[in-house]
Amino acid sequence: MKIVNRVLAIVISVVMVLTIMPAVSKENSVNAAEEFIIVSPKDNELKGAGYFDITWSDIQSGNLKNYQLYIDGELIATTNDASYDYYTTNVKMYEVYVRAELN
Repeated sequence: MKIVNRVLAIVISVVMVLTIMPAVSKENSVNAAEEFIIVSPKDNELKGAGYFDITWSDIQSGNLKNYQLYIDGELIATTNDASYDYYTTNVKMYEVYVRAELN
């Protein structure tokens, strides 16, 4: 009886894993992500202290609500322009990303 219970438990576990895997590994396709990129500064480009422009590709559809600019995980600005003039006194690597909010 113990062997039957173990085999049954293994079969049920395998069935559960196989039914959950397609839902977990399913890719979400976002068309805008393929065309929406940060243009300047380039990846690993050295920028000194002071002002520098952060620019990104503009979304041409009329569905844009705004852009949200994040630097080092902190929301810096919300804008409708495809660029932002950023000032810093620190010379270091920054992590920059832009999120487009659509209507």
